[in-house]
Amino acid sequence: MLDRGAKEFKFVDRTFNLSPSISHKILDFFLKKINLGLFLHFEMVPDRLPDGLKSLIEQFPKGSLQFEIGIQTWNPAVAALVSRKQDYQLISQNLKYLREHTAVHTRRSHCGFAWRNSE
Repeated sequence: MLDRGAKEFKFVDRTFNLSPSISHKILDFFLKKINLGLFLHFEMVPDRLPDGLKSLIEQFPKGSLQFEIGIQTWNPAVAALVSRKQDYQLISQNLKYLREHTAVHTRRSHCGFAWRNSE
């Protein structure tokens, strides 16, 4: 695809960062070609961002990397209803890290369940 001129890549599998070794290989591949003016979009699990990925993410220039982060809810009772386990403290730490130490654009979804209001 790169050889044919593709510049924008969207990975819409929410498990992008569940395997740090695979995530690292994908990011490393694109980082080596980032001078081609690429834009990369990934959906990610917000409480899974190991240090090895953080250091790699920091190397991407502004405007080249976007993470869509599905939190769905900050309410542990609602998360339990759908068996969604989330480490809220780690989510907050990772969001703060991305905001303060990287050029990543983040898109966050918080209200994903039909019976939940915006409170």
